[in-house]
Amino acid sequence: MSLLKNMSLGGISPAAGWDDIDKSGYSAATVLSGLYYPLLALMSVSCFCAMLYDQTVTLSVSVMRAVIAFVSYFIAYYAVVFLIDCLFPGETHGKVAKARCCNYVAYILAFLVILETLLNVLQQFPPMNFFRIYAYVIAFRGLGFVRVDKEVRTKFLLVCGTLLITVPIALSKLLGAIIVVNN
Repeated sequence: MSLLKNMSLGGISPAAGWDDIDKSGYSAATVLSGLYYPLLALMSVSCFCAMLYDQTVTLSVSVMRAVIAFVSYFIAYYAVVFLIDCLFPGETHGKVAKARCCNYVAYILAFLVILETLLNVLQQFPPMNFFRIYAYVIAFRGLGFVRVDKEVRTKFLLVCGTLLITVPIALSKLLGAIIVVNN
């Protein structure tokens, strides 16, 4: 099954999607190179759609927004994996558990990248921001994939879901403050 089909099914029907992701057995490197990084590139290109909606947005502003979006989600993957590994060392102990955790983060962030791409394209529809909360549903259904102990499931879900949503936003704000975008 293809990576994009896995991700799409994971977004539409998270329970069935995680079962198919589990059966497919893709490595974290394959998920990153075959799904996540291309989606980051697509999201970066979608940052240029602002030039269609707003005539005051220049090419240089769009390039800076694309760089900020790409870098924030690129770093977010590694930051979230690192934070999960630090906060839940018992859940990510061993190569298989670590690979599952990496895939878990990559697929959920891929969903958020697609959402960000849609937000860039459909700038006149701000209620799409509420779909970020759906990442918690995807994360909840993926707990079986990561094989989290029942004692820490709620804590793991709340922490991971919050990290997955807030880390890219925080990095984007931080990078936006460092790289001043006038517009």
